[in-house]
Amino acid sequence: MKSRNVLMLFVLSVFLFQGCIPSLHPLYTKEKLLLKKELKGLWIDDDNTDAEIENLFFSSDDIPMAKDPEVKTPGVWIFEENKKHKKYTLTYYDEDRKPAIFDVHLIKLAGDYFFNFYPTDDIKIGVKGDQIDYFDKRFNDFESFHYYPVNSFAKISFEKGQVKIALFNADYLGKLLDQKRIRIKHEKTQSGYILTAKPEELQKFIQKYSDDEKAFPDPVTLTRPL
Repeated sequence: MKSRNVLMLFVLSVFLFQGCIPSLHPLYTKEKLLLKKELKGLWIDDDNTDAEIENLFFSSDDIPMAKDPEVKTPGVWIFEENKKHKKYTLTYYDEDRKPAIFDVHLIKLAGDYFFNFYPTDDIKIGVKGDQIDYFDKRFNDFESFHYYPVNSFAKISFEKGQVKIALFNADYLGKLLDQKRIRIKHEKTQSGYILTAKPEELQKFIQKYSDDEKAFPDPVTLTRPL
């Protein structure tokens, strides 16, 4: 058990090094969950807007989709709506065209939208005792941030047919905690911080910094394929 706990801290340290904030608890509470119909379907990020998407088709309500897992285009995000559980299943293809699957929950706090990402694609994990290779090239880049499974957060905006996704800046959070300018439950590793606060506390914290550009810099812009 001790060796597994050490491994967990190591993996979360890698997550922090990559610039995302891991949290042991989700941002959402059930009563705040919502769906936006304009989100579902296929999107492509701003680094790959000229890429040709294989197996693209349009649903009966004119929403772009693709026949997964046949998508071979980097930077593709496919959101499938789950009305029963008020969530989305996200399939994301990284720059190496590797897919990963996440549960995505959407909430609204004081007028701003936020995603909670949580990995659900555990098929590719190779576990032998305590030996897990988290740098295995089979892993999607964003997916590799989330092993052990942890939550991550992003601020979302819907602008003129685009979706902008900005992850909370781990470096900025670290500076705030180092300077004792904020109080939120956390643990510190050699490489950074891991949030351990419960959802209600996380929501108050995220709301406080929702308009701070340093907290949510450099958003990824998603557009619909032509």
